[in-house]
Amino acid sequence: MRTARMESSANLYRVAVRAVPKRVLFQDGDDKTRFLNLLKSQFAGTVEVLAWCLTDRCVQMVLWGGSSALSHSLQQALAMYAREINKARGESGRLYQDRFFSEPLETDDQLLAAVCAVHLFPQTVGESTELKYGWSSYREYLGAPELCNTVPVLGAAGGRSAFRRMHRNTETPAAAHVPKARVHLSDEDAKAQVESVFGPNAHETAKQLPKPERNERLRALKAAGLSARQITQFTGIGRGVIEKL
Repeated sequence: MRTARMESSANLYRVAVRAVPKRVLFQDGDDKTRFLNLLKSQFAGTVEVLAWCLTDRCVQMVLWGGSSALSHSLQQALAMYAREINKARGESGRLYQDRFFSEPLETDDQLLAAVCAVHLFPQTVGESTELKYGWSSYREYLGAPELCNTVPVLGAAGGRSAFRRMHRNTETPAAAHVPKARVHLSDEDAKAQVESVFGPNAHETAKQLPKPERNERLRALKAAGLSARQITQFTGIGRGVIEKL
């Protein structure tokens, strides 16, 4: 399992899976349902899903489980889905960028920030303007859980009302991807922060995004405590652009 830094002592991880350029993970609701069913079967008894969101080109999740079991179960589900989709579409070759990206979470604050990031992701990438996006776990938290175990997050948030406020009070979708600002971030931590906002191929992604969305994410990195040098190093965006934001 690719991790931003290390294993989580709390067995909590924010996970992202992205499609390779020019391919999509999900063409329609049937594809998304197929993927969710594979997660259910592969995670049963080993991994708990605490939050999830599916967009055309990306899967975002918060998962609870031992790193070895999580890595094995997720890789099995991804491999099975890729085989089924390639066969159904008459395509071949890679479907995913790398394997998958995971970031360890240690505290309740980090857990809640990650859950917000997952639920706000469709707004971040412009696939929805509504928090009640049809293919995320946000609605499970307001109604009956299906794939998710909602108990740990609702407990950490302080109930459903606090859970709703937590999402409404997030300043920007991109800012939810990163913890609150810290001083003197190491380059290792800075790289992990960049990958949590732009993905593992940050140099490529940052240059392809529309400028308003790119700049919003760059501002989120500055708010997280990254220096202009670090942002330039790990995104490839000129320092002068970053310093003007």
